[in-house]
Amino acid sequence: MTAAVTMFVIAILLVSSTPIIAQDEGGLRGLEEYSGEHHTVRYHLDAPDGVNSACNDIVNDIGDGNSGDPYVDVVYYGSIVSTEYNPQLWASTIPTREDVDWNWLEIKDYSVGSTAVFIGWHYGWEDSGSTHYPGEVLSKYDLSNAESGILNVYATWSTVDNVQTVTSESSASNIQTAINGFVGGTAYTNFILVRAGDAVNLSGKTLTTGKPVTIRTEPVEGFSSVGRLEGNGSTTVKAGAMLIIDDIGLKISTPDSKHGTTNFGIVGNGYPLIIGTGIMSYYGFGLGDTFGQNTSKGERNGYPTLRGGTTASSNALGGDWPVNVYPARDTASDEYGNIASVLIVHSGTWSNIIGGNSQSVTNGSVYSVLRSVTVLDTYACGGTASNGNYTIKGSTYGYLVNANVVADSYQQRAMGLETIPYKYTPDNAPLPGWPFNIDSNNGDSVLKRVFIYESTVITGGGGSSGTGNVMKNTNVYISGTSTVWDAQAAGRSEKSPVAGTGLIELSGKAVSQHILCGSATDGASSDTKIIDSTRIVVKDSAMAATLCGGGYDTWSAPRGASMMNGGTVEIEVTGGTVCDVFGGGFRALVGTSSKPIDSIAISISGGTVLGNVYGGGSGGLDKMKHVDDKGTPWSDANQTGKSDSTGKSRVYVKDVSIEISDDAHVLGNVYGGGKSVPTISSYYNYSYLSDASLESDVAALYCNSVSISVSGNAEVDGDVFGGGRGVVVPTSSEQEEWTEYTHTLVMTPTGAKYIEWVTKSGSSLEQSCTFLDGNYSGYAKVSIPLTAAASPTVEIDIEDTASARSVYGGGARSKTVGTGNIDIEIKGDASVEDSVFGGGMMESLNAASISIGVSGTADVGSCVYGAGAEGPVVLTGNVYISTSGTGVTIGDSVFGGGFKESLSAMAVSIDIGGGT
Repeated sequence: MTAAVTMFVIAILLVSSTPIIAQDEGGLRGLEEYSGEHHTVRYHLDAPDGVNSACNDIVNDIGDGNSGDPYVDVVYYGSIVSTEYNPQLWASTIPTREDVDWNWLEIKDYSVGSTAVFIGWHYGWEDSGSTHYPGEVLSKYDLSNAESGILNVYATWSTVDNVQTVTSESSASNIQTAINGFVGGTAYTNFILVRAGDAVNLSGKTLTTGKPVTIRTEPVEGFSSVGRLEGNGSTTVKAGAMLIIDDIGLKISTPDSKHGTTNFGIVGNGYPLIIGTGIMSYYGFGLGDTFGQNTSKGERNGYPTLRGGTTASSNALGGDWPVNVYPARDTASDEYGNIASVLIVHSGTWSNIIGGNSQSVTNGSVYSVLRSVTVLDTYACGGTASNGNYTIKGSTYGYLVNANVVADSYQQRAMGLETIPYKYTPDNAPLPGWPFNIDSNNGDSVLKRVFIYESTVITGGGGSSGTGNVMKNTNVYISGTSTVWDAQAAGRSEKSPVAGTGLIELSGKAVSQHILCGSATDGASSDTKIIDSTRIVVKDSAMAATLCGGGYDTWSAPRGASMMNGGTVEIEVTGGTVCDVFGGGFRALVGTSSKPIDSIAISISGGTVLGNVYGGGSGGLDKMKHVDDKGTPWSDANQTGKSDSTGKSRVYVKDVSIEISDDAHVLGNVYGGGKSVPTISSYYNYSYLSDASLESDVAALYCNSVSISVSGNAEVDGDVFGGGRGVVVPTSSEQEEWTEYTHTLVMTPTGAKYIEWVTKSGSSLEQSCTFLDGNYSGYAKVSIPLTAAASPTVEIDIEDTASARSVYGGGARSKTVGTGNIDIEIKGDASVEDSVFGGGMMESLNAASISIGVSGTADVGSCVYGAGAEGPVVLTGNVYISTSGTGVTIGDSVFGGGFKESLSAMAVSIDIGGGT
């Protein structure tokens, strides 16, 4: 075992915001605390004959097996199984097997034809001779081949073909010449070894690897002896064939570019690029740099950018690399299902990781896997460009297993996830400098987390700037114990559209700390179809703060819709814990009045929703800014969203359906419509809100139908509303809504938490935050129908043994308008703890008719009202209430009208056909 690998993984564990499962004598503990999909892979040593003891350590730990068949069992939480790295370098790198602190056939000396080297994994269910990249994901077909719950995978071996040692005296051209002199071999059997303790200077240089090769440190005894590649923001390491980099130090920075738009860094150029374990990530600007002030983007640029695609404008990619895809390769079309770019990353800290190109065309799909890595800015499954154009004619596939795509520094601290500082140690000491840096402003020697100026984002499509299209679908799978801040299925903005469906799946024990959304985060300057359809899945024991089927509009003032003219939104929760679910967007428009989307479908069949479920979108505060924390300042000239505390979250959709079923548990309410917040006129007395004014239709839902079903054993602790939520204007910070409106909801591994939007030391937010007073009844209204030809309905069914507190045909504090028919059914053995209302709770309902039926053995704890609670109801037709079945129970009375407000209708009829 190399000391380099050991110390690196210590650093990984220190910054991880999710707990690592402990092991006991090779056993897989932690499963008893976990609910959901998991898989066990048995890695067999399958050692070659005649291993030379002078070259390899042949005293092998047998792991969980025996001397006849040494093997190690590794459990994976969630849908995604990404295989482990090279077992000659896997000591202390397996998050669910901390006890594996040894290597198989560890290399002592590199000798051509004598030293045994790992050359990939063989799957026991495939034909002999087939091998796979370490870190490659298993397809659904692969996962179906378990024998007695075990997937058998075997190491394959060869010997060294070519090897060359380089030193601090070597230049980029010297290394290129050495590689070009290699004869035969593969990336697994050809080696460039950096001499122990040396640093190869690549500042301002481009190193192109013209033949397949692995670059690593020669065998060393301790961390202080690890070799390094050093460079600056204009350093490029470019693959000219398959390239592996592992067990080495990297001290390379990223130029002051936005969100991975640089052409520099480590570039796969369309060849398989594998970054293995043991990457020591050194702060590229040097430890003497002023803490947090190197560039306007903070210290996140002190680490390299990694790209799987090409940076050449004339280099179209079109190969088909032999990787398996989860769930399977896209076979909907014969064209562009090929995998033209492969990037697999096992370790390291990176400013950005980009799957695709910065320029030119990918005639195929893009594939990237992130394992135990940390990303400080952007992970784009598609491409990024500064000013160029790139097109992916196929799909993107992005997989995260135990990865950490971080919040900014303020958010980490506010969530309670900031690691205790370490005493500063120089490069040659036992502890690595990653991912910490000195705060030289204070003149001390304490290592602190690198300063993150702005929170990270994951995009299924392309990133910022330039123009980049994904012509098919995007697929983002976040699994294992990964932690992410913001993630979206689409590209980042209107410049990076997706023609097909964008998928994000959160599984295993993964945590989404802030927003998991379908469409873009940067919104559109005008109505633009950024993505056709979106699908969001949460399962197993995963945790998420907010799910949005639409986009999350940040930075600039929201202006245009990012989904329109057809397409669908699907949200599926089968397990785990979620705070809030929105069918629409957060501060983001979905559809237009003339070009609505087709449908929003929300299905919650398991897990727990801590807050509420909404068919529509959400108004709310813009991306967090932190004036006192060196964060994104309010003075940014091109940022105009700061003066808009509500956003624009209207939804135009033909049909909305919400199904709460099976064993799902919603602790809050279910709304057919959306949610808004009141306009904030003062926040810590900052001047940017001085021109705030009342808006209209902020989170309105325009549709033809709303269908809500609560069935099975599902429980809704709160109420079910056919309409939207609306707004309460808080008069005291003691009110629950005050915190919700003035803070940002986040999820941590220990549960949900609210953190402040903006910080200001020495001030009290409770004394300085004010709201505009006014009429907010239309902020989250529901308007039915959207099109004149439709048969408009609001349909609510509570059935089987499901339960809810109360049921309302209208909204809570928002109007429901139009000519819809309200149809409420309480049936089977369902129960409503309090009452059933045909109208709304506090606001008006305008509709065609209201029909309420209670049947079977259903139970209503209090009353049934034909109209609303404290909101008037105006109908163009009738009210009809009926009970049927001898088992029906109504605890109090049946009223044709409302509780406190008026009813205007053509007629009211009540038919008591059974029950008590």
